[in-house]
Amino acid sequence: MHAKVVDWPDGYIAVELAIAPDEIVPLQENLDVLRRDADQHFHLGSGRAPGRLADIEISVMSPGGEHNLSMTSVALPPGTEVRTGPRRWWIAPWRSLAAGFLWITGAAAWLSAMSCAYITYETDAFKPTLARGAWNCALAWLALYACGFFARDRRAKVAALVTALLVLIPFTEIVRRLAAF
Repeated sequence: MHAKVVDWPDGYIAVELAIAPDEIVPLQENLDVLRRDADQHFHLGSGRAPGRLADIEISVMSPGGEHNLSMTSVALPPGTEVRTGPRRWWIAPWRSLAAGFLWITGAAAWLSAMSCAYITYETDAFKPTLARGAWNCALAWLALYACGFFARDRRAKVAALVTALLVLIPFTEIVRRLAAF
């Protein structure tokens, strides 16, 4: 590590701290210790090396303590916008697009299977239509389960898997009607 104290013209000082790549993991481990045990602390010390900075103590702030520093994001090029908050679909567009496409495919196949199961009461040539409905049930089930696999959010996964169970509605009707003949 290398620390440097910089005097600002307005009387404040800044501390610049440079960390070697092999020192990042030990620093993270020490911060993890602080997260687990708020009574602990650790030091970044210079061993009295030349310069004005001898020691930095890092500890967990007491509840209700006064903040006089804040943490910023990593240095970014000028004009770069930093997004905060929940992940958006454009973070991983291929995964979101795949989940959306699979859900639309599953919903369309489910609607087709529903129509095959219940509209065939009106026609005489119902066996090919019921067979197509069975295939649509299989397609809907596979697409909706795959949608659950590709979905990022837990609620979307559960919704896709529960929607896949709706395939049983036309499938049981199709199987019941095919078994009767």
